[in-house]
Amino acid sequence: MRSTAVSLLRDLTNTPAPEAISQPAANLKAATQQFIDRVDASIRTVQQPGSDYVNAADNLDLHALNLAAGGVVCWPANVIPAEAGESGAGYVCH
Repeated sequence: MRSTAVSLLRDLTNTPAPEAISQPAANLKAATQQFIDRVDASIRTVQQPGSDYVNAADNLDLHALNLAAGGVVCWPANVIPAEAGESGAGYVCH
């Protein structure tokens, strides 16, 4: 997951977004960086002797990253968070 997120962040950093989606792209970039930071924190935790690796893994929530990606995917529509089962991505475009 980390390597995929790093690749996404590199692409978002190196490729300017069209002006029309510059804010959703900036939101996606920020959410991607935050996800990478959480992955790194989880990795550091599980590397410690006696760590609670289950709890560390539970902290890897993709919801914010999915919503930010939805901002780009749904544009110009709005992203509406969805309950589990309504959408595999956790959002619907409206």
